[in-house]
Amino acid sequence: MVDTQALAAALMTHYGLEVSSIVIMRTVYGVVTRGSEKYIWKFVRGGESVQRLLSLQPALDYLAQFEIDNAGPIATLHGERIAYLKDGTVGYLQPWLPGRHVNLGERQERLMAVATIAHMHRSFAQVKAAGVLPVELPTPGGQLPARLRAKQVALRRSFAVAKTQFPDLAEVEQQIFSAADSVADLFAQPYFLPEDGYKVLCHRDLAPHNMLWHDRKIALIDFDRAGLDDPFTDFMQIANHSLFSCTPESSHFADMVAVYTRIHPLSERRLNKLWQLLYFPDVLIRTLAEWVKNGCPDEKRDRLIAAVQSEQQRWAVLEQNDSDRVRSPRAIGNAGF
Repeated sequence: MVDTQALAAALMTHYGLEVSSIVIMRTVYGVVTRGSEKYIWKFVRGGESVQRLLSLQPALDYLAQFEIDNAGPIATLHGERIAYLKDGTVGYLQPWLPGRHVNLGERQERLMAVATIAHMHRSFAQVKAAGVLPVELPTPGGQLPARLRAKQVALRRSFAVAKTQFPDLAEVEQQIFSAADSVADLFAQPYFLPEDGYKVLCHRDLAPHNMLWHDRKIALIDFDRAGLDDPFTDFMQIANHSLFSCTPESSHFADMVAVYTRIHPLSERRLNKLWQLLYFPDVLIRTLAEWVKNGCPDEKRDRLIAAVQSEQQRWAVLEQNDSDRVRSPRAIGNAGF
């Protein structure tokens, strides 16, 4: 934690801002100037993070040209995107955007979130094809195939432990692993077609608190995990987080796919892969890992039951949507959850 007076002095030195107050938040600092302007100060830890931020900056600069609101680093008085404090810490200033966290349980906000990332993906695919952006960009945590495989491994580890504390999980074990393995294996296959391997700038951390709803638009914040990746990464995250917010109706995923593909068209082969990806039981994987990490507490078992129910609802809707397309992984049965 940095001294707020030292931070205020640094903001004057680097940005010419006369600070009125600084609010210490969970991971960032809120800054209010004498003129009532609002900003967010974020620390950057490690030389690799600084280099990644600088590599990412040209891509973030394009977002404004695409009319996608975002909170990227503001230039200092010397035109730099990061500032070094006297104690050696490094950080950057970004605008404090208006709005509240998006509610993915609301259809309009959910589809606007999908439309925003589809617009971003399509625009970056175009400028990247023109050679404007770098071909590679550091991508923390690995790209989509590697992340799916890592989640698959985490599922096997946590499920083995969880089943000993909650034997009823054995009733859905086969169906859970069938879906996880099918999707992970599909995306691990070598890319034979250029369309399968293309990457665009992805946010890669699209939790509701990183999307702000204001004036019927979505603004994106916190690009700490952004990088070049399969665009389905962002779509998958919005779809998974939406399951925490509502019970999906019959058109839940179909509407999301329709909005995305209307803005960012996909080949039939890519479209089939997107539908397959939606079967991946990410909600249950995350809940299992958290439950096991915390020692499988009995008072948190309801969350695990709710996660299984979410996957049952997800797959029931997907089976209905996808029955006329490709053969999909077998859905979780109704095992008394």
